[in-house]
Amino acid sequence: FEVVCYRKGLEKELPAIVADLSVRRLGFESVRLSHKNYAAYAKALQTASPSIDFVPTENLVEDLRKNKSDEEIQATVNSFLETAVDPIETAGGTIDKFIGDEVMAIFGAPIPLADHSMRALRAAVMMQRGHQKWMARRQREGKRSPPLGIGLATGEVVVGNIGTASRTDYTVLGHWVNLAARLCASAGGGEILTVPSTCTHAQQALAAGRYSGPLPFPALRFHTKGLMQFKNISERIQVFSV
Repeated sequence: FEVVCYRKGLEKELPAIVADLSVRRLGFESVRLSHKNYAAYAKALQTASPSIDFVPTENLVEDLRKNKSDEEIQATVNSFLETAVDPIETAGGTIDKFIGDEVMAIFGAPIPLADHSMRALRAAVMMQRGHQKWMARRQREGKRSPPLGIGLATGEVVVGNIGTASRTDYTVLGHWVNLAARLCASAGGGEILTVPSTCTHAQQALAAGRYSGPLPFPALRFHTKGLMQFKNISERIQVFSV
């Protein structure tokens, strides 16, 4: 999955403690960046080609609102997010944001990863496997267990801080972010949808022996779904199911 996030002004120097917290959250405990080094990373990554991942359940929140209290909805969504987040962080991805019962994640920013598409694909597969277990557990308990759809896209985006003087968020913006979101919305239960750029980048990284992420790496097959039209995207897009 490739996610695009944009945050304007990352070139500004940040406190060293903020840089260290960001690095630790990404799981790079062995890396320590001073605020000047972090600023250099940010400036270099104002344009980058990461992998972006959108992960929603099928109308989980809307469905729960019909019969559940706010506390029950919160507990259910948190339970789902816990299952989704772990594979992303294990693969070195960055959680960009939670949007209700949807997760947006980035692979390859702010820390560059030569194998970001492979890591994103592995995270997607592991999320589906983990979600199947989550569904089975909830079904045994007689609880709602909607399936999971995932959209993944890889391409050049703008990366940085966006916001105001009092609050900023690190994120990505651009065509590939929008496309990842559209793929996610079109994915059926248990499905992972992606595009040729993700497949090509992953194949190139594999052939060059650049993968350094968690093992084992799943055996993947890509099935074409043909050209698809998405809202607010002018051209039709070749789509693959993983």
